[in-house]
Amino acid sequence: MSYEAYYADTAQILHEQRCQHDYCQLHLKGRWHFFFNWLTAKVKKAKFRLQSIDGYCHLFKRLYPAHACPSTPTVYRYLDRGLLPLDNTILPEKLRRHIKHAGRHRDRRNKRLAGTSIEQRPQAVNERKTFG
Repeated sequence: MSYEAYYADTAQILHEQRCQHDYCQLHLKGRWHFFFNWLTAKVKKAKFRLQSIDGYCHLFKRLYPAHACPSTPTVYRYLDRGLLPLDNTILPEKLRRHIKHAGRHRDRRNKRLAGTSIEQRPQAVNERKTFG
């Protein structure tokens, strides 16, 4: 049976090296850097009419078609992780956004019954001889 020694300093160095290759940080500082700077400036500058992130993404694609733009869920994910200098309270649409997850469906009974069933109606009603 072999024994491998654990060295905390070596593990910390390896961890920091692996964190340098973080996908989010690479895109935040590289490919989408222009978009995130533009978005931060736009949101902080807008005082009254704040759009959703989706509106900002479409506006950016129209204004700067040559630059790369992330998808709307990616921007919301970066906001949730705290990678952007914005927070959820600034964006009104973010707080209303709900994503439906597959496999989380629950069968419920009818909340309200709309009266007696057709099968339980009296026979006189089915003959339709009286009004009302």
